[in-house]
Amino acid sequence: RLGSPSEGKATLPWTAAAAMVPAPVGLGAWWLAGSLNPSLASRFWGRVYLSRIGWQMFVEHPLFGSGWGTFQLRFLDAQARYLAGHPEWTRFWTLVQELHNDPLQLLAEAGLLGFAAFVWFIAEYGRETRAAARAAESRVTLLLLSASAGGVAAILTDSFFNFQFAVAPTLLLLFTLLAFPHFLGRRGTSEPAPSRPNVDAATAIKRRTILRGLGGLGIAALCGILLLQITRRAAAEHDYKLGIDLEARGDYAGAEQVDRRGLAHVPFNGRRH
Repeated sequence: RLGSPSEGKATLPWTAAAAMVPAPVGLGAWWLAGSLNPSLASRFWGRVYLSRIGWQMFVEHPLFGSGWGTFQLRFLDAQARYLAGHPEWTRFWTLVQELHNDPLQLLAEAGLLGFAAFVWFIAEYGRETRAAARAAESRVTLLLLSASAGGVAAILTDSFFNFQFAVAPTLLLLFTLLAFPHFLGRRGTSEPAPSRPNVDAATAIKRRTILRGLGGLGIAALCGILLLQITRRAAAEHDYKLGIDLEARGDYAGAEQVDRRGLAHVPFNGRRH
């Protein structure tokens, strides 16, 4: 049990807390056992194939990695080199933008230093979770911490088989869950804010107006940049579809032209390369 009634702490059986962490793994194993079929086996060996190429990419730049987002640019060349030496894997040739193994892709793109930083970050989350659990004064707090640990464990486990870190909603959920112990462990521990010197009311209003104006301009500029990027990506996707249609009709020159136009919009897109 966490804590004891004599200490005024909430109690929660370890079995209840621990069951929430491996539950996603158990559900995944249950699904796997109930879905065994040839396509699943093919997918498994496809993941092995991708991991072998990803490991080859990591070995080429082990310390600092090759840079963020470079996997999809380097994959085709790395795949060609791998298949040249292992032709028995040729049937798994593919064109992917993510490795389906986030830790290995993190090693390939950020190197050992980036991966060590990520491991340290997760370790700090574990330390804060333990500290918050020891200081918890209610069963609800313990349940929220257990739910946070279970959610993080599920996302990290699935990241070995899918690209969880490349899915924006999942990444937002992960960081939200990681923040739980930081806030739950500090309830009721905040100190009173230090007193501020009196400032002339007109001066304060003027400062607030200037800050709001600058903030509004910054937000407007950011929205404009995001809108421009979205427009460029949409144009590139349109060109990609046109290229596929032209290729299907045998117009390879036209397909190359629209693909190059799409690359002008999104230069670092490996699929178009």
